[in-house]
Order: sequence, then C-alpha cells, then structure tokens
Amino acid sequence: MARAASASLFIIKASEQVLAREGDTGLGQFARKSQAEQQGVGSQLSFAGRRLNLLPSAALLPSDHAMLEELAASGDPGGVYVSQMKRVLSQTLSMHRQYERYGTSPTLRPVAAMAAPVFAAELEAIKRF
Repeated sequence: MARAASASLFIIKASEQVLAREGDTGLGQFARKSQAEQQGVGSQLSFAGRRLNLLPSAALLPSDHAMLEELAASGDPGGVYVSQMKRVLSQTLSMHRQYERYGTSPTLRPVAAMAAPVFAAELEAIKRF
C-alpha cells in the first residue's frame, strides 16, 4: 500500500514540476494527463485503504522524495522526468500486476486490477519521449 501510494504521489508531484517548466509541449501534455490519472489511482487506493483501516500516507517514501529533489535540481528536467517515469511506471506496473494475481486482500486486488492498465498505458506513452 505504501509503495503504491508513494509512486502515484511521486508521479503527481513530478508532473507538476514538469508542467511548470515545460508548459504545453508534448511532454507537458503527457504530464497533465498522467497527473489526472494518478489522482484517480490515488483516490482508489485511499478508498480501499479506508475500508481496510490502512490509509495510505500522504508523504513520499524516501527514495521517491530523493527522485523529486533530483528532478527539481536538474538542468534537464524533461530528460530526468522521462527517465524517472520509465523506472517508476515499470516498477509500479509490475507491482500492481503481481498483486492483481497473487494479492491476499479481496479489497486491494480490484484496485491493482484497475491501476495496472493505467500504469501500462502511461509507460507506453512515456517511451515516445
């Protein structure tokens, strides 16, 4: 739960940074769409977490926080964002697919099933940059 929530929060915050720097470029449009989709994923995680008394944290895991700081300090925010997104989307997609198949919570498995295609589509889209 913590890993999934932090990944979505990282994507939202990283996309905000890229939008501020890239504007309405192709990458900026991707960031805007990704941000909206991850807000939906985060909402579903939060809803499921409330049902299980496992509310996801509104804070990033240390590794995600470090990546966000790296992005903020970068002289090439677009390049760093694309690289980070490929890594985060790939790892989180794998995690959701695994949980969808083998997860033990009947409440969280449908969330993983909903989230996996979102991450898969975003991963395919970011590969174009």
